[in-house]
Amino acid sequence: MSWKKICCPVDFSHESRIAMEEAAALAWRLDGKLTLVHVNEVPPPGEAEMLAPPETLVLGAVDLDRKLNAWRADAQEVTGTPVAVVLLSGAPAV
Repeated sequence: MSWKKICCPVDFSHESRIAMEEAAALAWRLDGKLTLVHVNEVPPPGEAEMLAPPETLVLGAVDLDRKLNAWRADAQEVTGTPVAVVLLSGAPAV
């Protein structure tokens, strides 16, 4: 029995980059499907507005989307197949 679905959490660190590359190589070797998952920790309501102006929050979301798409593209180069991306909000440790 071989793995057909592989889920790889990413936090954009050097270590998660290595994990993503290994997961992509594994998906390629096993002809599996890879999904990259990122959990975005969102400050409690009201706190975000106190810490940053709204336009900064929008730019942060655009930057996050850009990073995820870049990591997806890199993984797809290795797998040769489409790679899914899941973005969740919450506490990453949970």
